[in-house]
Amino acid sequence: MKALLVCLILLPVAGVCNWRSELRSTRSELHRARREAVVESRHAREQATRELRRARVEASRAMREAIRASRRAFREARYN
Repeated sequence: MKALLVCLILLPVAGVCNWRSELRSTRSELHRARREAVVESRHAREQATRELRRARVEASRAMREAIRASRRAFREARYN
């Protein structure tokens, strides 16, 4: 009888402890996944920013080159 009472008391307690540790590990996995997602998102955003900056610099360079060519053509047309 005592053994039955001990089993009835200890089994649920052990189950609750196991359930809590599983919940804790699941929560830590979720936090780790969230941190990884934040880092990946930051890296993707930084990469996109670098690419946009590079494209902007190239467009600016092309625009300056086009303006120089236009001025050169205008000067040549005026003097010839």
